[in-house]
Amino acid sequence: MANSAPQATDKYTFFFIFAILLLLVFRAAAVIVTPLGLGPDEAQYWRWGQSFEWGYFSKPPVIGWI
Repeated sequence: MANSAPQATDKYTFFFIFAILLLLVFRAAAVIVTPLGLGPDEAQYWRWGQSFEWGYFSKPPVIGWI
């Protein structure tokens, strides 16, 4: 029993690292392929500019109109 715990932990650690690296590669490929070339904050403001709303989750009312 004592020997199985470290092996299980190593398996989950390997899976976690593999998943993070896979997401990193996917994100890097998406940034390279995207024609907009926007950063995360710029993309958010670009999306807001497509349709003006009265308010947003983390911003005050009518901020998109200003």
